[in-house]
Amino acid sequence: MRKNEIETAVRSLAEKAAEENGLTVWDVRFEKEGKDYFLRVFIDKPDGRVAIDDCVAVSQALDEPLDGLELFDAPYSLQVSSPGIERRLTRPEHYEWAVGRKVMLKLRGRGVCKGVLRDYSRDGVTLSFDTGDEFFAPNETIWVKADDFDDETE
Repeated sequence: MRKNEIETAVRSLAEKAAEENGLTVWDVRFEKEGKDYFLRVFIDKPDGRVAIDDCVAVSQALDEPLDGLELFDAPYSLQVSSPGIERRLTRPEHYEWAVGRKVMLKLRGRGVCKGVLRDYSRDGVTLSFDTGDEFFAPNETIWVKADDFDDETE
């Protein structure tokens, strides 16, 4: 199976496991690092305070269903964790959550810039800086992450 197919299938299983434990799924990533494969499930709570017991509960709830799917051609390690304070924004609902919050953009050839996310669309994101707003197209950015996880908004 391809990476996207694996992530979609696992997201469906993970959402059920998370919901049963009062959690949500922030993201699912199937990644290769060196010769090893990792299936990473990022879970969240409304207050952002994911405990180790939450990760264990979701991990245990996923073990048997994942084995039954036979999705993987190679061994992998399952990792369940919080998305952290610098959570990567990858889905439309992530950007909706981040509007009005501080974010960081890694720009191609220009380093990292920080600002407040004002708007987003398929065409790109608009950040607000002290000097004004600036639009960044998807081909200019490598990633977008939350800058911090406090509730400061502007």
